[in-house]
Amino acid sequence: ERSPGVNPTAVPGMYNSMIVSANIPDTMDPGKTYNVNVTTLNNGKISWSYLDHTKLAVLNNDTNDAALFDSASTVLQNGKIVEKNATYSWSFNLKAPTMYGNYTLEYQLSNGNDSLFGDTLIKNITVGDPNDTVMFIPAGANYYPPLKDGTLKSFTWYNVSITVKNMGR
Repeated sequence: ERSPGVNPTAVPGMYNSMIVSANIPDTMDPGKTYNVNVTTLNNGKISWSYLDHTKLAVLNNDTNDAALFDSASTVLQNGKIVEKNATYSWSFNLKAPTMYGNYTLEYQLSNGNDSLFGDTLIKNITVGDPNDTVMFIPAGANYYPPLKDGTLKSFTWYNVSITVKNMGR
């Protein structure tokens, strides 16, 4: 049975894989690092090895946000051989971006020729509490009471209270 969020990819030839499971949280705290793992099954015709540069590759496309999580391709351990019909667990770290939002990560196995094969893992992640309200205050906005040093620092979280007055119309 396939893990949710997996798109099967038919690949003719010797290499093939199936995503068995992906231990990646659905929600993450901004800036926090998580140890995750993806387990794959070698359902191809040949073994995978470190020598043939088999790796869990970050897909390079316009919809993949993996680079924002400091994620890079993960190479098979040195000396490791994954025989046909055996599973392998790829462990790596993901560091959530500091910006709240919804992100998509995409991975697929690749060999030394950078030829992709097998299932594609597509994981949607929400960073931050989806119930929080996030506001962006433009530079030059007026603040009351005035700020101690007169400025807000970029990319810094502040706890604020906002009062709105209905001025009619």
